[in-house]
Amino acid sequence: MWLVCRSNIPHSAGVGFEGWTLVCRKCSSGRLEKFNTEMNFHFPGWNGLEKPTVWVFPEVAVCLNCGFAEFSMPEGELHELAEGVQNTE
Repeated sequence: MWLVCRSNIPHSAGVGFEGWTLVCRKCSSGRLEKFNTEMNFHFPGWNGLEKPTVWVFPEVAVCLNCGFAEFSMPEGELHELAEGVQNTE
């Protein structure tokens, strides 16, 4: 999901592991930090208002240089979203 490059940046200066730092896909900065989050997905359209929302608690990597953020959707919640969107169309 994230780009990884060999770096002299200390591990504590960004997300990664010793000797390696994850870099932003958008600006190539090594200033990525991971944050615990909670997201509440609502289904589109008027029909979506009648459906229960889907809560997800992913770890999100945020570039502290440009603001680009990304995460992976857990499989179970991804399935719920796919089913919900299919049923609102």
